[in-house]
Amino acid sequence: MRFTVVCSRAADGELAALWLAGVDRGAVTDAALTIESLLETMPLECGESRDGNTRILFVPPLGVRYAVFLEDRRVDIVQFWSF
Repeated sequence: MRFTVVCSRAADGELAALWLAGVDRGAVTDAALTIESLLETMPLECGESRDGNTRILFVPPLGVRYAVFLEDRRVDIVQFWSF
């Protein structure tokens, strides 16, 4: 089952800022693409669960917080950060 991945405006801005500030923009791009692919295909199998339907996932150098809505087959990305 495939999920639609939706990135909030705030998370989009965070990702753009991380890319612009990044020493290795390629690593940020690769991590973002990997995150999107994982969330499209297996959002509940990757990452760690948090309260409610919220989860976090780490794909170096990025971390992402997202919510899974099974009934809509949708994943909402709400935050990106670097670590």
